[in-house]
Amino acid sequence: MASLRYDKNAGVRLKALDGLAPYIGEDEAVRNSVLEALLHDDNPGVRTQAIQMLTPVEADGSVREVLHTLANDDRNPYIRTVSQETLAQGPEIQ
Repeated sequence: MASLRYDKNAGVRLKALDGLAPYIGEDEAVRNSVLEALLHDDNPGVRTQAIQMLTPVEADGSVREVLHTLANDDRNPYIRTVSQETLAQGPEIQ
């Protein structure tokens, strides 16, 4: 998680995401780290991979909240679109 948050090399951050993928569904700290990367990483590739990783846990309220924020307000049009598509494909929360 430290590499995902602090490494300056986007390739290292992408590898960190790969390593964290198996734990995203069961570890809230991992999920929060991925959400943080999604919100704050400067690299669109890292952010896109973070969205893809979050798809299995998108019913989680914090994940949906972040996706809604990105879908409406992100500076990157591609990230807005991917967030909107992910929300559209996911389950509705009552």
